[in-house]
Amino acid sequence: MRPDEILRNSERPYFNTYINRHAIPSELSSANITPYTEQDLTTLVEQGNSILLIGNPTEGKTRTLLEVIRDLKSFVVICLRLDRSPSNNALELLKDKKVLWLLDDLNTYDSDTYDFNYADSNMKCNA
Repeated sequence: MRPDEILRNSERPYFNTYINRHAIPSELSSANITPYTEQDLTTLVEQGNSILLIGNPTEGKTRTLLEVIRDLKSFVVICLRLDRSPSNNALELLKDKKVLWLLDDLNTYDSDTYDFNYADSNMKCNA
């Protein structure tokens, strides 16, 4: 695979057995610190913190996030479409709710299509 190639979902490996991952803050990636577990990440999200998982393709970022999401009870999880931004009516339904935006393959989202600041302010959401 070349750096400019996009891996199709049908080519991504998927294993029924989940391998636990650990995450560390990016600014401390070279430091000798204890990494976050999935439970730590769940707690961070519940406390209103944002997280960004960075890594090479197929390293388990999406699967790790899905494991974290599974433990969130009071959040609405939104997986955005690539071809259009959410409508105002859809955003209105999310108003005052705890929302977790799932942006898989963030590099494929077009800033001309998605105005995340507008969506966030229009919802007046908690996350």
